[in-house]
Amino acid sequence: MEREADDPSPSIPNWVVIEPEICRKDLTSYCRHGVTSAKAHASNGQFLRVSFELSAPPSVSRLFLHCPEEREMGSFDAVVAAHDDAVLFRLEIDFEGLCPLALYAVDYFVYTAGAHPSGGPELSLLPRTYPTNDEFYAAPEDSWVRTSPWRMRDAQSIGLLRTGKRGFVVAELRPYPSIADDEHDEPLAAELFMLRSNGESPKAAGEWEVKLLTARGGKAKRGDICWWQTHKVVPFGTYLCWVDLYRGVIFCNVNHEKPDLQYVQLPAEGAPHCSPDLYRTGFPQASRTVCIGNGNEMKFISVIRSNGMLSGASKPGSSFTITIWTLKQSYDVMEWVKDAAIGAHQLWAMEGYDRLLPHIAPQFPLLSMDNPEIIHFVLREKDTFDADTNMYLVTVNIVSNKVLSYEDNEANISEESDDTAAYSLFFNEPFFPSEFPKFLKKPTSM
Repeated sequence: MEREADDPSPSIPNWVVIEPEICRKDLTSYCRHGVTSAKAHASNGQFLRVSFELSAPPSVSRLFLHCPEEREMGSFDAVVAAHDDAVLFRLEIDFEGLCPLALYAVDYFVYTAGAHPSGGPELSLLPRTYPTNDEFYAAPEDSWVRTSPWRMRDAQSIGLLRTGKRGFVVAELRPYPSIADDEHDEPLAAELFMLRSNGESPKAAGEWEVKLLTARGGKAKRGDICWWQTHKVVPFGTYLCWVDLYRGVIFCNVNHEKPDLQYVQLPAEGAPHCSPDLYRTGFPQASRTVCIGNGNEMKFISVIRSNGMLSGASKPGSSFTITIWTLKQSYDVMEWVKDAAIGAHQLWAMEGYDRLLPHIAPQFPLLSMDNPEIIHFVLREKDTFDADTNMYLVTVNIVSNKVLSYEDNEANISEESDDTAAYSLFFNEPFFPSEFPKFLKKPTSM
């Protein structure tokens, strides 16, 4: 049975950091008129209820699915993307008649703050990306349904772009990197699987389509993205940007009638020219990020360790440098300009860097969406995930050289704990910054 309203809660933050993993709560905990509550039907007719638990950064916010005890969470259940007032997430469902080649039925939903006629959030189910057996055999031989019915599986390659007051684009890009030497000089090309909606209907309009794209003016080459791996997708102005944290950023104007591609290499020291050795260097998600700051500027933040590692615990007192870059661009020219470089001893000497904070390399850097002078990061003392491991969430102002705050989060893996944030960070899964709380209907004071 649903409750009518939320319990009294603190003020809603302007922006949040959303954990990718979707948590579950009992069905009776759902608040029908909750500030973040929304519901919709899945493709199998199941009625779904969701809500967010919001916390100001650097604390983590979470999406909850309110469901009966017998409903198990699936391996594909995750928050996938966020932009402006919208959040894209997916849920694995049971679907009768699923084409065996599709393997799994995964529904995608767009949660939009303030979009419901009542002023509350709205939850929209996107058209299916998986066919039934009948649909598969009825589709043309050259359609995406026949050629690859297992679309939208790699969450790191999927992006969301808001277009206008209610419109949006959801897209997955599959770049074609060069494999043989004679392909290096061919223009960059990619396949775009996308859904474009004008949002005029409560149900997400539009159909999935496939577009073959090439580089604008043929400037970017397939050799530029040799051994490409997408780590994240960033909405930027009218673009969705696919980011390989070893190599660079592919820009695509997905809402254009004839989308094309642009490419800019990251100014990352030691970017590999061949397949990266994750066992040797670690995961780049822990030390590098591309994000959008206040004022719609693209920033690249990199933590460069003296030992060349990209993730994992560092030795106390070991050297590192935090570098911050801003992308400057015109119509077809883009370049990175260095804003700042902060050395290890400069960070440790900052006002507010208490003796409790370890002298180790920061991880998971994140730019504030409110203030480009503020950066959040994690200090993780050990690689092991146990109750003896401390993890600090730290906020610094890089202009005033002050530590503004820090939280000591002790890793907890007990079955009773719903704190999955530490768990996600230990497996190198960064969070999603989002401004959607700005658009929520604020609760009225009693």
